[in-house]
Amino acid sequence: MSTLKPFYVTLSYSGVVMAEDEADAERVAERYAHSIVSDDGYPGFEEVTEVRSLKHLRSISHGWDGDCCTYGGDGPRLKDVLPEEDPPERDTRTADMFGEATGGAA
Repeated sequence: MSTLKPFYVTLSYSGVVMAEDEADAERVAERYAHSIVSDDGYPGFEEVTEVRSLKHLRSISHGWDGDCCTYGGDGPRLKDVLPEEDPPERDTRTADMFGEATGGAA
């Protein structure tokens, strides 16, 4: 059985708009965003980042917080699946040295 983890994904869609300048182009694109997404089809993936904690989420996202529900995985709230702080870094080079005691002879 697989264990689902939250990932922050940044998608990009492309379209061509008619505008007076860059600021106007952004406004036009925002107005036609639904059509651009529909016409462009499959998005490009700019970023895929595993979310380690709510603190990490706040540092990488734009408006996502613990009360937000995820897409997929039955949509749990992020505060129900993420710790507040990042878990401590684990040194994989020495992980076996400090594993649980095996109960062998002393």
